[in-house]
Amino acid sequence: GVSFLAHHGKLLASHTYYESESIPKEGGSAIVIENHADKHLSAYTRELIQGLGYSGWGIAEYKHCSKSNDFVLMEINAKFCASCEFTFLNDSAFLKLLFHINSKEKKPQKMLFLNRALLRGIPFTITNAQIFFGVELIRLYPSWFRRLIPSLLPIKVRFILNKLIKLWR
Repeated sequence: GVSFLAHHGKLLASHTYYESESIPKEGGSAIVIENHADKHLSAYTRELIQGLGYSGWGIAEYKHCSKSNDFVLMEINAKFCASCEFTFLNDSAFLKLLFHINSKEKKPQKMLFLNRALLRGIPFTITNAQIFFGVELIRLYPSWFRRLIPSLLPIKVRFILNKLIKLWR
């Protein structure tokens, strides 16, 4: 994906990243996110934003197509998602332009959102431990323990319990 800030179709700042693991698995909120410098993604995003004459912030998300060995646009969101914190840490231009903050934060190459890994379940977290190698920054938000309990249950059981809880409300 490419996080960006634009004004009248001109990119003011952009940051390219790769979500190597997400929840749900097919794509969504990042579990593991890492820097991914790719001239093609930046150029595609620049062309899209220019063509739209867009002003604001957002992300352009792409999927890689193995047949064409190129990227295909998945969506453009006029919002920041899980990539927001990672982008702010890696490109101080975002904080400067948005909030007039001069940041001197360490720029992590790879970041883990442990809360989201737990949502994929303890078995996922254990059997995929290799994806955590090289992680420089781990985020564990206050709700982690509350999310741990459901992650111990099989997905089908969680689904049924969620349905029952919705019925009782």
